[in-house]
Amino acid sequence: MPVTGAEGFLPELPVKITLSPVSGDNSNQIQQAINEVGNLPPDENGFRGAVLLNPGIYQINRPLRIDKSGVVLRGSGSGDNFNENSILSIMPSVRETALQLGSETMSWVRAIEGTQTDITTHFVPVGSRLFEVDDASGFQAGDHIIIRHPSTPKWIDAVDGGGTEGDPHWQPGFHDIFYYRTIE
Repeated sequence: MPVTGAEGFLPELPVKITLSPVSGDNSNQIQQAINEVGNLPPDENGFRGAVLLNPGIYQINRPLRIDKSGVVLRGSGSGDNFNENSILSIMPSVRETALQLGSETMSWVRAIEGTQTDITTHFVPVGSRLFEVDDASGFQAGDHIIIRHPSTPKWIDAVDGGGTEGDPHWQPGFHDIFYYRTIE
């Protein structure tokens, strides 16, 4: 059954490539399949097709990118039983967004030299629109900024290791949170 989205139903695209997990890193086989479907000509609606992941655990050691429109990466099922569902297991080596959409690089998560400043407000709740910074001289209304919440050992302890019962505790630096905002 199609999933309902903001603009109606998401299309059920024809499967062009079906994959099964391999032992170890699955990044290359998935990326190659995405690229192959991305190189197909789009149909009259702009769709190229889907890459279907059979049930199993797919270890991912580097970010995956869908950089062509009309390409879908589809898993099997929607639960946590790997015999019935596709599960992407993202390794600690993936230090940015695991699945990137679009042709732009995700370089916005890295600081541009000379533009970084520290937030000096002691506590900034999620969703806050106001806070103070160490040096605001390089910023003006309309500038796009990235706010980085580092995953320090103290923060990881405060969120009880980050995972759920039975999951391994998060490691410092692995689960940094980035917010893309515009200065008003």
